Amino acid sequence: MLIFARYATKRPVAVTVVAAAIIMLGWISLKGLPLDLLPDIQSPTILVSVKSGDRPPTEME
Repeated sequence: MLIFARYATKRPVAVTVVAAAIIMLGWISLKGLPLDLLPDIQSPTILVSVKSGDRPPTEME
């Protein structure tokens, strides 16, 4: 960390350019993300199947 601090104090323009590049790439990435008010989310579902023969559903509960 001390090496970075020394580099930043010796070359402030280089550090500013790198920071600006990171911010620009972040902005471009943010613009590329799809944003929806209500995104398509599929809820997990569980299906239970029981062979009951001739028994009514109330008896199976």
